[in-house]
Amino acid sequence: MRTIDSAIDLCVPPLSDDWLLDPCSIFYSLAKELPGEDVWLDTAVGQLLLLQSSESANRVLLNKDRVFDKYFGAHYSVFGLSRLTANGDAWRKLRDLSQPKITSVTKENVVAISQLQYRAAVNRLLAKATRQCPVEMDEDIDYAAAATIAELVLGIDSETLGPDFLTDLKILFSLTAAMNWQDIDLEHPQNVETLHQVKLRIQKCRSKLAEIRPQLISQSPFIDDLAHSDCDDLDFANELITLLVAGYETTASAICWALQMLARATSEQNRIRAQLLEIPDPIGLDDLDKIPALQAVAQEALRMFPPVPVVGRVANSQTQIGKSAIQAGQRVLVSIIAVNQNSGAFENPLSFDFNRFEGTGLRQNQPMLKSFGSGNRVCPGQQIALVEIVTALAEFLRMTNIRVANQKLAPFSFGVSLRRKSGHSLELHPVSR
Repeated sequence: MRTIDSAIDLCVPPLSDDWLLDPCSIFYSLAKELPGEDVWLDTAVGQLLLLQSSESANRVLLNKDRVFDKYFGAHYSVFGLSRLTANGDAWRKLRDLSQPKITSVTKENVVAISQLQYRAAVNRLLAKATRQCPVEMDEDIDYAAAATIAELVLGIDSETLGPDFLTDLKILFSLTAAMNWQDIDLEHPQNVETLHQVKLRIQKCRSKLAEIRPQLISQSPFIDDLAHSDCDDLDFANELITLLVAGYETTASAICWALQMLARATSEQNRIRAQLLEIPDPIGLDDLDKIPALQAVAQEALRMFPPVPVVGRVANSQTQIGKSAIQAGQRVLVSIIAVNQNSGAFENPLSFDFNRFEGTGLRQNQPMLKSFGSGNRVCPGQQIALVEIVTALAEFLRMTNIRVANQKLAPFSFGVSLRRKSGHSLELHPVSR
């Protein structure tokens, strides 16, 4: 890759095009070509320090000296203040409102609700597969994940929100994420129209929440508490949007990637399916904990395809990371892709190894993995997510044989979470019992 003053120049073709269209492919390339090295990137929005070493990543994510704030970019201008876009005391107040509810969800309840939602998703997808093959998986998996988190954490029926609401949210986050990668010319006609669509969609989402607010409050004691909170920093609509999107998108991403890799490994599928079919229905938490191969697939998918592949931070004062001087206001990017492919932590890190995490168990965290972040802003729902992913995979493998439709994994898209740009399309065939 061409460099300017030791920075990788992403302002000239073809890298400038790749940066705008598929930045995650660049992150994967840099993790492979310059493993463990922190790299300056020269971009249209200025120089960014990409942190690829575990030491640098931990320094920023743990943030013990509180030098780094979370970078929100266009998300804040669209969504305003919420747990997603707050820093400091405001963030801590918002965290304390929702954290007890999130951490009180039991794994047993995650399994029970996830099983119902993903079984319904598999049945919908199998019905589609009789008319077309391969089938695009993302929409049905997204809906199952959203329905699961809505019931588990928010305490509401996803039907109350409706599928259009979820679609609008996904488009909104994708648009604001894209705006963070490029120097937006707000006068350009195409960008004027994009921003107009963003405003219309956020207005539509907020209007929907205002319309159903009484219904949500009556369904959910948790939402009732949020609605009547005396926290000055709370925006009811923004907080619900944050909890819903953060809760379902990353989980759905991991499920899609795990299925994508299982579709490439018939022997692994058969091995895990044979164990699953020995268990009477319905499967419980203890049953899933006895199938280490299933848990290993989930952990390896999170390692190779972290749902949030990069994390943005901005320095609030001058500091030093390794040999790099960081000025106040300087943006840094933590490459979760690169940290998860650290050869010091993982043998053959560029390979998807179905056995890498076998035997670790559902009740154990993997401290070397940064797929859920680290430090104070670690994902509070990581245990919910892991159990939900494993439960979803169990339902798919019990009910279907999965075959790959397209061997290429790239190009990627990174709107709300890491996905294949063309969607996750797979061949699904019902399992004969």
